Amino acid sequence: MISVSSAVETDDATLQALRSIGSTELADERGAAALFRELGAITPGLVLVGRIGDVVVAYLTATITPTVSVVHELYVRAEARGVGVGRALLTATQKIADGSGSPYLESVVLPGMRASKNFFEAHGLVAQRIVVGRTLTSP
Repeated sequence: MISVSSAVETDDATLQALRSIGSTELADERGAAALFRELGAITPGLVLVGRIGDVVVAYLTATITPTVSVVHELYVRAEARGVGVGRALLTATQKIADGSGSPYLESVVLPGMRASKNFFEAHGLVAQRIVVGRTLTSP
């Protein structure tokens, strides 16, 4: 049985472990370093966990505001993918954002992360812009 709830203090160690696994999976992806820098500066207002039975297998962090709501992180353990946990987390976030009056929900997908792009598009979040950039050296 899949369930979604707000993260509580007893979930902290599991969340840290999942974030570490997710970071390792993304480390070699183009744009990951910039994404990690951005995430380090964000304090999300919403942290949800997804469970199968009593086991936390996923999490989502987001910021909900009156102008735009942003999903910062959505991670599902590899062995729990494809069964609806990510969908349940995103659906819960959409309901929370909509209920708060936020008119728009967005997230970031790294280049080459086709499965992630397809996941979000299947839930109505489609590419609105593409950000390009490069690392600069100090003068």
